[in-house]
Amino acid sequence: MKLAVFGLDGTLTATNAVDDARFVRALRIVFDIDLINTNWTAYSHVTDASVMAVAFGEKHDRDPEPAEISRFIECFVALLNEECPNRPDLFGEIPGAVAFLAAIRQHSEWRAAIATGGWERSARFKMMASQIDADGMPAAFAEDGPARETIVEAAIIRACAAYATSTFEKIVLVGDAIWDVRTAWIAIRRRRKRRPGDGIAECRSRCGYRKLSQLRILHGVF
Repeated sequence: MKLAVFGLDGTLTATNAVDDARFVRALRIVFDIDLINTNWTAYSHVTDASVMAVAFGEKHDRDPEPAEISRFIECFVALLNEECPNRPDLFGEIPGAVAFLAAIRQHSEWRAAIATGGWERSARFKMMASQIDADGMPAAFAEDGPARETIVEAAIIRACAAYATSTFEKIVLVGDAIWDVRTAWIAIRRRRKRRPGDGIAECRSRCGYRKLSQLRILHGVF
């Protein structure tokens, strides 16, 4: 059995632009933070929880309290909900993603999981708005972080439980950004230390999903 672990924004859902804009706006509304570095590669961990904590710490010189984090998530999700009916074009799928996930669910060898740096509430809203069917699919979110590799590990552990296996013959990380490649290599090193011989590899989805029924985009990277 093989496992494909998918990112979300930019990988399954074409929501990078609206996610970035509403995240920044929520920081301004909730924490009065007007300036934030939106060069996400500058952050040690590119996750909602980590970026928010860094921005909050630079403004208030302390870590956010759980109640403050909850207030931010509430505002962020509300802003996404507000934008969706006005700009449904900002909440589409990456071309072919819906069909690809439907195909992988029926595949004899491959299984799927989701690992995203977004909070669960916002991630599930974006999947619903983009018609990504992730019901019953093992997933991990920013709450499992703050590091992306920790989120990926949580998704793999949940996938093992969901698919009743102790390990996978091969694990593929499917993402769209440079930090996804970095995450893959960190995950490779960690798993090799703990489980010598475990197969894990990475690929990047740049051109949408093709040859869905045969999953050639996955097979082609090995």
